[in-house]
Amino acid sequence: PKLPKVIVEKKHKAVFNDVMKALKEMSANITRSKRAQQNLAGKSYAVGIKTGGGNFTLSVQKSRMNVQAGIASKTDFIIVAQNPNIFIDWINDGSLTDSVIEGNLWLPSRDAFIILPTLDRLPRSIRRDLN
Repeated sequence: PKLPKVIVEKKHKAVFNDVMKALKEMSANITRSKRAQQNLAGKSYAVGIKTGGGNFTLSVQKSRMNVQAGIASKTDFIIVAQNPNIFIDWINDGSLTDSVIEGNLWLPSRDAFIILPTLDRLPRSIRRDLN
């Protein structure tokens, strides 16, 4: 399917750096959380993420998660969220799955949906191990 158009908005650009900082902090916390590492065990994918504040790539490999600005040259698929704050909500015990159901996160196929339950477990696993 064709990617939905993303409209870059000032209000979303303003929070994009906060989103990236929070995602990088989450990535670092995964290295200290056995539960989160178990959630990611055996998983390997790179997801390009387009938002109204900027783009980034979320990569999972070897029980770790890495986040980098921009869309990597090789991704398994690209997902779209107009509002980058859904990722802050996810980290703070929200749900990417709920974002899809509510129409705030676009996925290109059912194959992309398969990663969401794994990602949705990460914040809780980190919280359980580190708090």
